[in-house]
Amino acid sequence: MFRYVEILNISQNGMLIRGQINLKLNNCVVSKISFDKKHVFEQKSTVVSKIKIKSAALQPRRKTWFFFVQDNSIYDYGLAFEGDSSAIQAFLLRSNIKRRLEHYGH
Repeated sequence: MFRYVEILNISQNGMLIRGQINLKLNNCVVSKISFDKKHVFEQKSTVVSKIKIKSAALQPRRKTWFFFVQDNSIYDYGLAFEGDSSAIQAFLLRSNIKRRLEHYGH
């Protein structure tokens, strides 16, 4: 099951994400990274850092099915890409070059 998170930063080696999910350090996850409908990538990554930025105590509590209370804490995670990441690396390189050319007016 995929959950939506905010990408704070992305590079050819990994990404920094933020979300109301609770991942464990050193676990392997699969991320579906969507830049637009034409550029969607599934990428294996390892969780290499975890920082709680908003405690559940500061967030409104949500009830879910069966009346269990869900943890609403917000975390930032550093993910290091694993395996073949050549497709996303090539896309990031091409899009970065395009942005630089647009920035310089070419």
